[in-house]
Amino acid sequence: MLRSISIFAVVMSSLLCSTPVWAAPKFVSFDPPGSILTYAAAINASGEVTGYYLDTADIYHAFIREPGGKFTTFDLTSSPEWIYFGGINASGQIAGSYNGATGGNHGFLRDPDGTITIIDVPFSGVTGTIITAINDSGGLCGYYLLNNVWYGFVRDPAGNFTSIVTPNSYLYGINASGEATGNFGGTKIYNGFVRDRLGDNTMFDFAGASYITPYAINKSGQVTGDYLDASGVFHGFLRKSDGNLIDITAPGAGTGTFDGTRGRAINDNGQVAGLVILDSGAYQGFVRQGADGTITVFNAPKAGTASGEGTQAMGINASGAIVGIYIDANHVYHGFLRF
Repeated sequence: MLRSISIFAVVMSSLLCSTPVWAAPKFVSFDPPGSILTYAAAINASGEVTGYYLDTADIYHAFIREPGGKFTTFDLTSSPEWIYFGGINASGQIAGSYNGATGGNHGFLRDPDGTITIIDVPFSGVTGTIITAINDSGGLCGYYLLNNVWYGFVRDPAGNFTSIVTPNSYLYGINASGEATGNFGGTKIYNGFVRDRLGDNTMFDFAGASYITPYAINKSGQVTGDYLDASGVFHGFLRKSDGNLIDITAPGAGTGTFDGTRGRAINDNGQVAGLVILDSGAYQGFVRQGADGTITVFNAPKAGTASGEGTQAMGINASGAIVGIYIDANHVYHGFLRF
């Protein structure tokens, strides 16, 4: 009897201490029908994904991928030269920008029913609008071109625009309460800043950094992005809501010029996702846990491993699902989900 209890205890101990098979991350690779290049850019709380793809006629199209795998495509103009996605919010609104066939950068907002609204900053003399982010209330941020100088802006859900008057300013992320983040500067130095709901800006910087780009801000006011150090190496960062700055350097990150770690997205749990550039020139994705700061580096199963190939994480939702792109051994871009 004692022997039976001992064997049972050993088996139970082994089961409890081992990592269950179901705990391992799963990957889904996807491409919209007719795609020869897929760029998955953002994911919302429901698991809807948005991005763009290139067809065999070299024309860009936008897409939405539902959690079950169904694709819906939409076009902003007959033959855009490029499309940029600022995100998809909880209700399924999508925001971004495109360059039309006749020239000029324009913003857009697509509602869940398929209605598309072209958005151009309405100030006199503006010749280009880039929308970089959308929050769950439908608030937008980005930057606009006036007299060949870029200025950041916020557009509230009612459609009212507020400009940042500092030249060479850019907004890249906006949270549910309307706080926004971005950078500003000159030809050699760019500093990060957070803009509160009242329009007051707080600047932040890393010692020795030449360029800081904050890409995203969560509901707590935590910011992520990346900066270039004095040697030209990228580092990711997390700026806490109290202003404390944390360097994010992923294991194995390259140390050559423009190698390193780049933060791209943060969810409301403080998880950060982004990409790692290796010394070889290949890419890997990473996720940093908000609770303890643990960094996990990963590659999509079909990603290549040579220079210019690999995995780039672009978005992360509240449940920790990550979306991005991987580049295979033939240098073809595909979308992926990691959950």
